[in-house]
Amino acid sequence: MYTCMPLDRRQGVMDNMGEEAEAVSEGRGSLSDIRVLPLRARPELAPVLASWAYFEWSLAMRRNWSATLERYDPTRAEALPQTFVATVDDVPAGMASLRDRDSYDFLPGTTPWLCNVYVHPAMRRLGIAAALCQKLIGVAAEVGFAQIFLASSLKEGSLYHRIGFREVAVVEYFGPKYILELPIMIGSTGA
Repeated sequence: MYTCMPLDRRQGVMDNMGEEAEAVSEGRGSLSDIRVLPLRARPELAPVLASWAYFEWSLAMRRNWSATLERYDPTRAEALPQTFVATVDDVPAGMASLRDRDSYDFLPGTTPWLCNVYVHPAMRRLGIAAALCQKLIGVAAEVGFAQIFLASSLKEGSLYHRIGFREVAVVEYFGPKYILELPIMIGSTGA
């Protein structure tokens, strides 16, 4: 099993991240080291990412902890799913996954799906979600996909819309889900 940073050390790091994020959002500083890496490069972070997913989505879907943790197994060898983690000064700040399909098959036959975009609350509005999305769009392009899909609870005005995703369908699933598609330009790369 994977090990995690001890709770007392993690709390101190998260406290410092919160202070740094506040300084950045107020224009008093900058994030010094944002990196977007495949989870397989940082397998010890799998339980952290799984816990974010568990409390953000799995509980509502009635997916148990073991099944959630399995979804973030960094030792999987297949092309998809791929999960990436954003770190700030080597501390996990966000995640996103590229999967064959979302947890619910919103549009059967469509692939790949950008899923589980999550940024820790202390690190939001700093460009981390955009960096994660751009990285996964680049990965999808490298694999050879012509488009990428995602499901959003927001009809318009989201980060995804600003990136260029457009609505292709609406599906009822725990409220309306707006199914968005982004054509991938040949030669796109992950930032």
